[in-house]
Amino acid sequence: MFDIFIRSHFSAGHHLRDYPGNCEKPHGHNWKIEVTVRAAELDELGMAVDFRVVKKAVADVIKNLDHCDLNEHPAFSKKNPSSEISRCLSSTN
Repeated sequence: MFDIFIRSHFSAGHHLRDYPGNCEKPHGHNWKIEVTVRAAELDELGMAVDFRVVKKAVADVIKNLDHCDLNEHPAFSKKNPSSEISRCLSSTN
């Protein structure tokens, strides 16, 4: 197996609906993300995937999250934008 790692970050706001505490109020975070691409084999150039392709895909996702209210994002219309659910959603895409 061959792994490629990309690290990035974005800033966004959110709140936890029906949470019995301060996190029910709107607040923000600086989110750090790490993306792993795993390949079973290398291409004819000896690469699993071109870093430019991975970086562009990550940038395309981040542009829809950076400096927004995550509660207004379609992925969180029925679920709280918690760290736990954010991880679950990103691992299935």
